[in-house]
Amino acid sequence: MLRPRSGAQQWVAREEYRLEPSVPVLEFTDDYGNLCQRLIAPTGAFEVYTSAEVMTADFIDQASGAPFVEIQNLPNAVLSYLLPSRYCESDLFHQMALEITAGQRPGRRRATCTGAAAARPRDQRAPFAFEPSA
Repeated sequence: MLRPRSGAQQWVAREEYRLEPSVPVLEFTDDYGNLCQRLIAPTGAFEVYTSAEVMTADFIDQASGAPFVEIQNLPNAVLSYLLPSRYCESDLFHQMALEITAGQRPGRRRATCTGAAAARPRDQRAPFAFEPSA
C-alpha cells in the first residue's frame, strides 16, 4: 500500500486506513520517499479501506516553457520513471494514450493530457483485474 505524505505543496490533514481482518503491517520509505506498508493478505476475504484529507496549494509550479527532450537525451536518473509497473497493464493503455494526446505536440501539454485518463468515469477506463498469483 502507498500512503500520501506531506510535502512542500500538500499537507495530509487526516488519514485513515483499515484492514479487515486486521493483519500485521510493516511501514517503510521507498527509494522515492513514498511511505509504503507491507503486509501479507490472508486467504479468503480481505478488505483494505483508505481515506485521506489532503490540503493542497491553490496553484502548483508549472514549467510551461519546458522543452521536449528526446528519450535518448534523458539523464539516467529519470529513466526509472519510464519503467512499466506490474500493477498497471501498460500495454492496455497504448490506444487510450494515443486518443487522449491526439493533436498535441510533444512536450508538457501532451504529458498533462495523459493525466486526464484518471479523471474519466470508471466505466470509460480501460478494464483492470487483479489476479493473485498461485
